[in-house]
Amino acid sequence: GNNKIGLIGHSEGAIIAPKVANISEDVSFIIMLAGTGVKGKQVSLQQALDYRNFPVKDEEQYQTYVKKAIDIAASDKDTAAVKNELRSFYQHSEMLASILPATIDKAEFIENLVESRTNPWIRYFYNYDPSVEISKLDVPALALYGSHDTQVPPKYHLEPVEKALQKSHAEKYEVVVMPGLNHLFQESKTGQIAEYPQIEQTMSPKILEKIGNWILHEI
Repeated sequence: GNNKIGLIGHSEGAIIAPKVANISEDVSFIIMLAGTGVKGKQVSLQQALDYRNFPVKDEEQYQTYVKKAIDIAASDKDTAAVKNELRSFYQHSEMLASILPATIDKAEFIENLVESRTNPWIRYFYNYDPSVEISKLDVPALALYGSHDTQVPPKYHLEPVEKALQKSHAEKYEVVVMPGLNHLFQESKTGQIAEYPQIEQTMSPKILEKIGNWILHEI
């Protein structure tokens, strides 16, 4: 019988899968669903820019503001020092002052921002480059994306993942974009996060079929 063990990971799980496969002798193949291909710092910056739903006077200044906050959070100083530096940055930021509605408690808002940017996972994620681990793979790999994914858009991640797989020792790999599917691999109209709760489907049968066929034929 075939008792091979494979790893399947979605989003954050997809970027950890190659790392685990490289450490463990027991993993025979991996499947990465909506896995990022660039450092977490870039992912967070891109998401912040793509998901901004309030007006700013100057796009470039806003980008600089977000990038600076992420750079502070991603530094290798200890967490307490990073929190202090980040808090101070936000307190003195003209950009934050200009986008914050008067009805919101600024101190509390800043505390929440600081916490969300400095938890251990996010600080690890900022500096983690999945393409490095992907390029060291020596087991078959399948990377799947939804064409409507707005959180991990294939246009940013497909190429770095493909390049890393080309460099790797994986004897077979496939990178596929599934038409019309969102970040959760549901059939979707827009792929926006706001649409998720309106979709009844857990996952599209198309994605399950693709995974099943790949395992049957390639492994």
